[in-house]
Amino acid sequence: MKVLIKKEIDYFYLKNVLVIFLNIILVLFIVPTSLFPSFSFQKDCGHVASGLDKLIPVMLTVLLGIQLTSMQFYREKMNRNIEVLLALGYKPVQIWICKMVSVWIMVYLFYLIGLLFSFTILPIISPNIMQGKQFPFYLNLFLFSPSLGLSILGLNSVIHLIFDDIRIINLSLTLGVFLFIFFLPQISKIIPLAQFMKHFSVVSVLASIFLIFISLTILKIIPEERCLR
Repeated sequence: MKVLIKKEIDYFYLKNVLVIFLNIILVLFIVPTSLFPSFSFQKDCGHVASGLDKLIPVMLTVLLGIQLTSMQFYREKMNRNIEVLLALGYKPVQIWICKMVSVWIMVYLFYLIGLLFSFTILPIISPNIMQGKQFPFYLNLFLFSPSLGLSILGLNSVIHLIFDDIRIINLSLTLGVFLFIFFLPQISKIIPLAQFMKHFSVVSVLASIFLIFISLTILKIIPEERCLR
């Protein structure tokens, strides 16, 4: 499996400089602009701000990885490369793990590049923006929030693998992310998000484990024919 992981990274990224270049340009723009509200929120801004503080990095990770999962799963399925891997003896679970490890590595790498650029540019825009931020804020920013986003990408990739047309799914997911952020104040009045945000680290870990478990379970249950074009 290590060989396949290296092959995935080499084929889709190291030999495809344009993909890396375009994604770096994207994160240099989208990460600072998306995280600016998170850095600007103060402790007394209320639970809605606290929710955005933690959820924006999750949704940002998902948005950064949608195209990569489409490229490594849906396009590979349409090109019958998944069929070749199955013929070589790889199981759907093994294929999913190898491809997702490469996706997770690259998405998190792009995300980190965007974060480092944000730490450079945001204090120039607003000199006091970094003040008052404690260790849990950065722990969520670097670990818990992106891990939840990456696990969502894992489940999304399973959908790519077993369905023939995922364009409407990608569109729905993208629109859902923006609509969720836009309507968060109204949603927080119905769902007690404040309680979840107080224990976000625990919730994110449990949710990540659950989503990965669901992804693996689906791949073990479905017949291999579903992964073919």
